[in-house]
Amino acid sequence: MLYYKIYLIKNAMRQKSGKEKKLLILGANNPESLRIFEAVKAQDKNWNLIGYLDNDKKKHGSKFGDYTVLGGSEIIAEKAYRDAFVINAITRDCITRKKTTDQLLSYGARLTNLVHPSVDTKYVELGVGNIIHENVVLQPWSAIGDNCAINSGSIVSHECKIGDHSFLAPGCVICGIVEVGKGVMIGAGSVILPRLKIGDWSVIGAGSVVTKDVPSHSVVVGNPAKALRKTEKFE
Repeated sequence: MLYYKIYLIKNAMRQKSGKEKKLLILGANNPESLRIFEAVKAQDKNWNLIGYLDNDKKKHGSKFGDYTVLGGSEIIAEKAYRDAFVINAITRDCITRKKTTDQLLSYGARLTNLVHPSVDTKYVELGVGNIIHENVVLQPWSAIGDNCAINSGSIVSHECKIGDHSFLAPGCVICGIVEVGKGVMIGAGSVILPRLKIGDWSVIGAGSVVTKDVPSHSVVVGNPAKALRKTEKFE
């Protein structure tokens, strides 16, 4: 998405400065985001997590680990936070992820990527707004869009394309030259065989083995995966 790519260019220029890089994380309900940040900071001391954001007002002012939940997405517009980068750690579902990231951008958020240092991104095209957990394998010439979340142990094989706003649960295996559309949720332990196309806003059930193309807005489950129902229409 071009709107997100503009933020990527700005971020890249800023991150070369060697100055302090402030970070805010949206979603005070996933401790893995904290561990990824700490691993990143261990390699780059310029990063400073200044706190969490959460749209649940009951959490405001509370602690998440050693960090304070400062408020909701709207505080990004305040002068004190305008120079901070933001990452969305919400992975409840792909539609919620897109909506909450669009909300961040509406307040002027500067998106960045939060990638665990164990992940090799050489020869990988990486968008912006992505959170990638430890021990993920991204093979050469794969392309990850904007605002994706890829959980621990997943494998994205060579020449695969992952569309914007998609979520890969732990242990997914996407074989070579697969094209995953935007807003696709791939359940834990699923396998997608080579050279297939997964349509936009589809859901692959946990443990499924996908052996043929999946139309947009489909829910498929099983081994081999079969269509169960249609998802909510969303673009």
